[in-house]
Amino acid sequence: MNQSQCQLLLIMFLISSPALRLVTDADNGYFAPHIIRSGCPSSRPILIDSLYNKIKVITVKILYESEFIGSGVIIYSQNNNYKVITNAHVLKDNHFSYNIQTFDGKIHISEVVKTANFARNDLALLQFKSPCFYVASRLGSSANLKRGEYVLAAGFPFYLQPQFAYPANESIQKKETRESAQSLNDEFDFTPGKIVAFLEKPLEGGYQIGYNGDFEKGMSGGPLLNQKGELVGISGRHPVLWENSDNYEDGSQPSPALQTLINNSSWAIPSEQIIKVISDK
Repeated sequence: MNQSQCQLLLIMFLISSPALRLVTDADNGYFAPHIIRSGCPSSRPILIDSLYNKIKVITVKILYESEFIGSGVIIYSQNNNYKVITNAHVLKDNHFSYNIQTFDGKIHISEVVKTANFARNDLALLQFKSPCFYVASRLGSSANLKRGEYVLAAGFPFYLQPQFAYPANESIQKKETRESAQSLNDEFDFTPGKIVAFLEKPLEGGYQIGYNGDFEKGMSGGPLLNQKGELVGISGRHPVLWENSDNYEDGSQPSPALQTLINNSSWAIPSEQIIKVISDK
């Protein structure tokens, strides 16, 4: 996708994106995006008046102790209680406590919601408490996504993390970008793309939404938004650089032509897989 196409997509999002859902203690209501401030009073306030800010405030870093391990998205906000969705493969085995870093740089101790049953989907739910106010994403439906429709993926790529030891064959451009990172904003990235496929049945892990955005390692667990600014998927698979054979969740295999498309695309788990589980919590 060239620069002019990216600019057009951003303009489309800015025009069409409604206010994100903002749940408050008082009335569980909605607010106009230009008057909402998110974060702690002691933090530098951020006005949620742009596409960039809308995505940034709902996307978080997942940390194991001080080690960055992946991305996540805030999906629930009420009475100082927050829930964050991410990929199960982001979390380290046999650990139940993680740190979550929000856009304002604050680090919150979280725990895995063990009762959240996502079946075989590559999803996990974390929860944390904070006196700060953070925006929750608005859950949308992926069922109406069409091939060619614009979407937006976000997260924290490994190559932008200053502390991450990248391999010796790291590209010069990525190395220079990473070394120039000055703040959490510099470590965050979002990428536009188009839907290339919505599989009739999911791949292993529940992956069903294919898109052609530049999804990078480290962005796993981050949000996939539609043109309305709604969360329609959780990204977790980037294009593979080698021939790889995938199975559907039922054990059958895609056709060779579809397998090629799968290998060359980024993939997300539909939001429908999290809506029922979240509503039961």
